[in-house]
Amino acid sequence: MPSSRMYRLWLIFSQAATIAVAALFVVSTFRPEWLPSRAGAQLPVSIAQPSSAAPMPVARGLALRLRPITTRCSAQRLRS
Repeated sequence: MPSSRMYRLWLIFSQAATIAVAALFVVSTFRPEWLPSRAGAQLPVSIAQPSSAAPMPVARGLALRLRPITTRCSAQRLRS
């Protein structure tokens, strides 16, 4: 069993680290202006114009193709 002194020191360290990370999270969430800004951390923002002939998303097309199958299975379940 580890010495009680070392165990106690580890508990104090781990609790202090947890409190420091929690405080950093709270400050970065509610008051980000209090933290120093990092020059390389900002992402470039580009606003794309929506096109009139946008292709149908794959998931929507798949859902439209499978709709008759799922409707038929649901109807059969309701009848029995």
